[in-house]
Amino acid sequence: MKIRILFSILIIATLFTACNKSVKYFNKGKQQFDSEEFELAAENMKQAASYGAPKGQSNYYIAESYRLSNRLYDAKDYY
Repeated sequence: MKIRILFSILIIATLFTACNKSVKYFNKGKQQFDSEEFELAAENMKQAASYGAPKGQSNYYIAESYRLSNRLYDAKDYY
């Protein structure tokens, strides 16, 4: 019984940490995008997506970051 409780706590803690990281990276990427730091924004949005941020929003900002920095070939994969 104790093992189940500890296992449940471990899973919840892991999910909570992953959610916080995705929000952190997404907000940082959005701020960099708004500041026209497109390369940094794209990298942070990729990190956000890997930690579970909504793929649609993350991919949009990645694609727009690449497009606005004249990396059209890279942008097409995220639209």
